[in-house]
Amino acid sequence: MSVALAAICLCPLIASAEEDGGFDLDGPAAATPASKPVLVNEAGVGVGGQTGGVGRFGRYSGGPEDGPFGSAWFRTRQRATGKDDGTFFFEAEGDDLTVGRQRVLADPTLSFRAGEQGVWDGRVSYEGIAFREAADYHTLFGSGGELLNGLTPRSINTTASNAAGAARVNKYLSTVDIGTRRKRLDGEFRLFDVAGWTPSAKVEHEHKEGTKINSLFFYNANVFASIPEPVSYDTDRLTVMTDYATSKVQARLSYVFSSFTNNQASFKTVTPFNAATIPGYQASELSLPPSNQEHRVKAQFGFSPLASTHIATNLSYGLQLQNEAFTGRIYERTPKLTDSAYDGLITTMYGNVTLTSRPWTDWNFRAAYTFDDRDNDSAAYKQPPPYRADGTAAFNGSVGVQYNRPYSFRNQRADLEAGYRLTRSTKATLDYGYSVKERDYSVTDRNREITTGGRLNSTLADGVIGSLGYSHATRQATEYDGNAGWASLGRNLTGNNSEKDLRMYTYAARERDEIKSTLTWDAGPGLSVGATGRLIKDEFPDTFFGVTENKAASIGPDITFTPMKGMTAHLYYTYQTNFTDMVVANPQNGNSVNWRLRNTDTVQTVGFHTDWQVTDRLKLQLEDNLSYGNTAFEEASWARGTGATSAANSATSLPDNKSIINSLRVTGEYGVTDNMYVGVVGLWERFVGEDYLNWQAASSSANQTGTAVLGAEGSGTYSAHVIMATARVVW
Repeated sequence: MSVALAAICLCPLIASAEEDGGFDLDGPAAATPASKPVLVNEAGVGVGGQTGGVGRFGRYSGGPEDGPFGSAWFRTRQRATGKDDGTFFFEAEGDDLTVGRQRVLADPTLSFRAGEQGVWDGRVSYEGIAFREAADYHTLFGSGGELLNGLTPRSINTTASNAAGAARVNKYLSTVDIGTRRKRLDGEFRLFDVAGWTPSAKVEHEHKEGTKINSLFFYNANVFASIPEPVSYDTDRLTVMTDYATSKVQARLSYVFSSFTNNQASFKTVTPFNAATIPGYQASELSLPPSNQEHRVKAQFGFSPLASTHIATNLSYGLQLQNEAFTGRIYERTPKLTDSAYDGLITTMYGNVTLTSRPWTDWNFRAAYTFDDRDNDSAAYKQPPPYRADGTAAFNGSVGVQYNRPYSFRNQRADLEAGYRLTRSTKATLDYGYSVKERDYSVTDRNREITTGGRLNSTLADGVIGSLGYSHATRQATEYDGNAGWASLGRNLTGNNSEKDLRMYTYAARERDEIKSTLTWDAGPGLSVGATGRLIKDEFPDTFFGVTENKAASIGPDITFTPMKGMTAHLYYTYQTNFTDMVVANPQNGNSVNWRLRNTDTVQTVGFHTDWQVTDRLKLQLEDNLSYGNTAFEEASWARGTGATSAANSATSLPDNKSIINSLRVTGEYGVTDNMYVGVVGLWERFVGEDYLNWQAASSSANQTGTAVLGAEGSGTYSAHVIMATARVVW
């Protein structure tokens, strides 16, 4: 949690400003300048403390950081408007300048902008962004691949029934925090009205450092362990752009270069397990995301041939390049590929044209066409046997993966919309959409979807406005074959391994019905009531194995009212639910077993926010947000054929995954003088979570065939308290 930012949000500036930097600086200079400069400056400090910051508290700001802390912020803006002072301006801002335990300005936001109004301007900004993915993450490895706590290679027995092996895992486990920190530096420069154009250039650099959650097999597929995958990325981006605008014509031309560099090509570590291997095997290696580049040119045009008609076009062409050197597995017995690097090239083309028109009174029309093409011209390679590192030429009873396939697609969509005002207070709209998605090396090479729908917007009574919409979509899949994707890679699935009848829900034939509605009512002075609702039902008529049904619903009433002079209050509630029905098979033999999994996700949120201007100098705020989430698992199994279902194949429902979080914030600010303010902010936040994954033992010796070392974070529950006193001055 950014406490300084929270305090700033509760202490609004005396002079309001636009989000992009305050003054209207992008247009020409004012014709009649003011007689004196306009100054808007603010600076503030905060001192406070935090307790209970454990578990998942503050995960998006890099916490927890219990103990005392200090914070500061500033904003200064100046625009010279005197007749003889020119039109120079500058702005500078700094937020989250925090000093605390293990933190000195770790994640601040700093920016500076200056320029000559209507002639040029420049911006420079810096931002630190922290994310903590997990606390108390269990692992045997450091991010450099080293074994921790003196653990030696090949010293852990992986036999499932060997309690000593599990005990040794637990003895050497370490708990670490997993997360990343991003540092972003941007710069931009613009010129105004250069022969009617506005050229600009922007440079962005981001460095991302830390670790993220992953796991690694150690040669033997039955032995794997949690690892802290290292992150050391640099992303650079250059944008050169120019804009042109008149009352009838608008244009933007741009070139974008993007470069991603991974400073570490792979994660290598020795094996701590004594599972069966081949001679010479000592370590495993995980390839990390490859470095790559992209060049893209874009053109956007807008044209109004008539006062009632506008045409907008968006075009882009891009080249994506990746030629990372291949890293051979350090335990490979024979080279698999003769090439030293991957010759990757993807060409992308995107186009959209939209026409909107209001040719007659009470009528409006919209037509749009979108083309999105990805042509993968990367090299294709064939891998000779053995396909697995253990020397076998088979993969689960079938030929192994032999090829990499450069995946390409082409998506096209056309939309039509017509609206007519039936009465002075009621408007009807009909819409139609047709899309075609084509791809290669997939379970189906073509999807076609037709969507039809309509909606009504109406003033139902004085102060009551409502809308109701309905749409129906039918998606078809051409010659769906669940084995086709594998076959393109050289792996032929037959018999019990066949996936011919398995349907992927993103590609399978689908029928969708959707209803959306809104209602607002200005019930009287100081009282407004609103509500939204949505219902979605998906059915997959050709699917037996896979997702067969999905339903989603949400509803959200809210009330805003003024209970007394100087006070406003907002109450809200939302309910969301999603139900998925899925059937999968365990084809171990002719007497196979079917499993059914029904998941129901539910989230409910209730809260309020109150502002009270007690006096001209005293303002109080109180807000509370309570959210409850639950994932319920309903599982069943049944046998196909004459065989009996074994205990291992009998489905047992997992325990519900429940969580609840409540956040209560109280703030107050008092104006000591017209330009000096003092305040206090207090936060109490409690989270309780019951996720069965977090309670799994870090070492699992119950696996039937091997050993698994799980991350086993433990409970993310916390009860955190933050209090801070603030002081700020404006001039």
